[in-house]
Amino acid sequence: EWQLEKLGTLPVDNARSNDVAALSLKRRLVKRDGLLLNGDFFHVRCFAHILNLIVRDGIEEAKSSILALRDYVKYVRSSSSRLLMFKKCAEEERVLGKRALCLDVQTRWNSTYIMLNNAIEYQLVFERLEEKDVCFKIEVKNVMTEEDWMTVKSLHKFLENFYVITKRVSGSKYVTSNYFFLETNRIHALLLSWANHENKFC
Repeated sequence: EWQLEKLGTLPVDNARSNDVAALSLKRRLVKRDGLLLNGDFFHVRCFAHILNLIVRDGIEEAKSSILALRDYVKYVRSSSSRLLMFKKCAEEERVLGKRALCLDVQTRWNSTYIMLNNAIEYQLVFERLEEKDVCFKIEVKNVMTEEDWMTVKSLHKFLENFYVITKRVSGSKYVTSNYFFLETNRIHALLLSWANHENKFC
């Protein structure tokens, strides 16, 4: 129907049903001599999903710090009066942040990146809120330490690279398979540079 004579690769999600479908399609195309390079590179695993697995392992290393920051954001967003107090603290600290605080969806790491991206610039504001708001100390169980702030800031830098690459390889209106080799090498170089660093996410 698509009038294709030769097929190079078939990138699909890492689902078992896709493995079966790809194998079935490969067998049919081999009989018709319809594969490039004998189909050696026909079935390509979803690059974005592989990235997702790498990043989830990285996030697991900073789980407690993320949990604490999530509690901070959740507390501020839970009522309009708390949000108002947060804004007042921002004025007092002269933090003119343009990003709105947002909660992440724990099953989607990119939303965790956005939460960190929007929240870390308000460190001084959160610290002032801790001092001024009596309810904060009672309701927020996980208090952010200086080490936690350093961890989430480093994690943010770590995730930023993967966020940019994931957006690039997840396009639906342009070809993405040509990015695979280049981005795999880039990630390999990033992981090697981080492997021996004292800070896990630098």
